[in-house]
Amino acid sequence: MKSQRGAWGALDSTRQAIARVAEILGDLGSFSSRLQAAATVTSAQETEILAARNRITDIDVAQESAALLRSRIAQDIGVAILSQANLQPQIVLTLLQARQ
Repeated sequence: MKSQRGAWGALDSTRQAIARVAEILGDLGSFSSRLQAAATVTSAQETEILAARNRITDIDVAQESAALLRSRIAQDIGVAILSQANLQPQIVLTLLQARQ
């Protein structure tokens, strides 16, 4: 900077560089805000998806538990019916043997 004109040129270049840096910082701040908003939405969506998956799993477990209970009740009923069916002939045999 040997002259006043050179000093003014350097000052003008510096001002332009500062303005450009400020513009870039503004763009980065805007991008950062949009990125943060997207992250917030994504986090909320993840929470909703996990909650929905847990509700589905809970429903599946409840349905399977109910099916197992129905199966066990049917099995118990079958055992009771077979017991009664086996008991009836034994009663008849006992009665017949008692008459002899």
